[in-house]
Amino acid sequence: MESPVVFISYSHDSDQHREMVLSLAERLRDDGYESRIDQYVNGTPDETWPRWMMNQLDEAAFVLMVCTETYYRRFRGREMPPAGRGVDWEGAIITQQVYDSYSQTPRFVPVRFAPNRENFIPEPLRGRTCYTLNSQAEYEALCRVLDGVAGVEPRPVGKWRRRTRRHGESLCFGDETRSPSKCAGDVQPDLSNLPGEKRKSLAAGRPPQFACIGGGTYTVGVDVEGVQPLLRRFLVSDAWGRRMLQRRPRPLHTDPFRISQTCVTNAEFWPFVRENPVYWPCHWGPQPSGRSAEPFTSHIRDMPAVNITVQAARQYCIWAHARLPFWYEWEVAAAGCARLAYPWGNAYEPARCNGCESGRGELAPVGAYGDGNSTFSVAQMCGNVFEWVVGLLDHEFELRGGSFMVPCEIWGLTYAFREESVHYSAADVGFRVVSLRPRAEH
Repeated sequence: MESPVVFISYSHDSDQHREMVLSLAERLRDDGYESRIDQYVNGTPDETWPRWMMNQLDEAAFVLMVCTETYYRRFRGREMPPAGRGVDWEGAIITQQVYDSYSQTPRFVPVRFAPNRENFIPEPLRGRTCYTLNSQAEYEALCRVLDGVAGVEPRPVGKWRRRTRRHGESLCFGDETRSPSKCAGDVQPDLSNLPGEKRKSLAAGRPPQFACIGGGTYTVGVDVEGVQPLLRRFLVSDAWGRRMLQRRPRPLHTDPFRISQTCVTNAEFWPFVRENPVYWPCHWGPQPSGRSAEPFTSHIRDMPAVNITVQAARQYCIWAHARLPFWYEWEVAAAGCARLAYPWGNAYEPARCNGCESGRGELAPVGAYGDGNSTFSVAQMCGNVFEWVVGLLDHEFELRGGSFMVPCEIWGLTYAFREESVHYSAADVGFRVVSLRPRAEH
């Protein structure tokens, strides 16, 4: 690729000014640009000065216009004769070319050697950036324009997720216990916009009840002072501890959302697996062929579906017209308006949840431990099973809530979390969902 030709249009204000223009032309040549000025001509050009100026303006990829008071006066044709005929002639040609291009040509670049209080940029070019060449940074910015690489290369546009319009919400007091019936909207999932077969499958699997969480600004994030002693006492790994301590408290606005009051149960997961057997959970035992009845005993029917990977949870959400909660939605549903440390309050009480401290040692049905519900009437957000949520980025996922296998005094904190691979699954990992509204409501 050939170096661009750069013509410098300037006025002969003084000997010092002429030397500055010559120095600029020399620097441009040092940096690989074919700069051209009248001072490089030996005597008079063969085609005479007027035609030489016309040829330079035609051949140049860029024209640097050194804007001074004298240059502006001569560009506008206001100089007393006989001085200034060169800039007057170039100004007329430049103005015509800008006019002919409907002001869309990027070739003409205003520059100056020092800032001035008056605007001596000719009117046809005043909408363009003027570069004040009194520093290396400004000169580098000019060179980027000449190279066609100014600005920042934008990132690819990601997947768009339409936001819903914010709704107002009634005042919520810190010591108030709010039930879903006090929130706007039906707590039952709306299945009317789903295909018939899928609607029948969901109905057969007893779709979950939902708690409606009002939109507003909530404080979310880790209580650093409260969690640090627990991190040390329970010997939490440095990696998990550091990540937790980095998520400082901050106010965050969320739109209203509806979150399932319980985790997805085996009975609710079964209609999905029947249509998508690749997501068969290992705790259901060997996968039979051609079986339509529930493949598990009634004993575990109302227990959380576990051994669930992120992929399985997300596919279920697509099938059920739902999604995984975002981390801050899960935290708001667990902590309530008062930002409680545990769903029921700020003191840990083992009897209110199925953590390893309770001594149960196994999963409990989703309806158990009602005394541990959050102030939004969301069940088992502390203990029983860890739950998948979407992390800080859409491709990151966290586990929340603790389980029957771990000490819930720390992992059952409403703000505690640990990050895991999307391929991770375990006998104490399940999920709950956030209902998607029908498209007509958007």
